[in-house]
Amino acid sequence: MSKDEMIEILDSAFANGTPFIDFTDDYVYVLKPEDADGSTWTEAVYMKEDSEVEKRTFPAEKAWAMFLEEFEKGLPGCVDDLSVAHIREVREGFGNMPAAEKIKALIADVTANAGSYAANLPVIKSQGEIEDVKGKL
Repeated sequence: MSKDEMIEILDSAFANGTPFIDFTDDYVYVLKPEDADGSTWTEAVYMKEDSEVEKRTFPAEKAWAMFLEEFEKGLPGCVDDLSVAHIREVREGFGNMPAAEKIKALIADVTANAGSYAANLPVIKSQGEIEDVKGKL
């Protein structure tokens, strides 16, 4: 996939609810719901170096695992002060919630309390910020 395809993904990211979008010097990561209940999620990663997009669709349980992998393993390599301990503390508070609800809850917490995770957490908090990310592709 190409840069244009990633722009299409970003433009549709908020169509079915709030997505998780982060951006670094090397890549843009998107996890967006494909339906209103969050039973299916699309993950897209745009690697700036080669202008390629990797896109996959998962049920909520697998999407939750992929989300945690990005947040606990991917971002810490790009965000020096990211508090993985805080991420784990927040997600443990979700208990036995269904995976779709865990994803939505973590996205809501990150967007409302980004400063609790890192001083300059590179995440999109609203649809209005999409243009900024598209300009960085």
